[in-house]
Amino acid sequence: MHWQQRLQSQEKNQFVLLVEEGEFTQGFVYVIGKADAQWGALLHNLHVRPEMKVQGLGTKLMHKAGEWVQANFPQSGLHLWVFEANYPARRFYEQLGATK
Repeated sequence: MHWQQRLQSQEKNQFVLLVEEGEFTQGFVYVIGKADAQWGALLHNLHVRPEMKVQGLGTKLMHKAGEWVQANFPQSGLHLWVFEANYPARRFYEQLGATK
């Protein structure tokens, strides 16, 4: 319910991209522009169904998020928070060029 409301009430400084196939959401990315004065835009959430991960959907969603940040907040960085113990997520973001 929370995400359903959030995804339907998009603000101008927010980017939401859903990938749907049939009746299922395969993945989505949610970014908030100018979320932090120092760090810039916030990658608030990136979710991909497990079977879609091997097809590169997460990478495609990240590229779309980056394009949106560049187009709308060109002086901004893009940051996110990942639990230190979440090694698969950390590896994914590091492969895309993320730094600490």
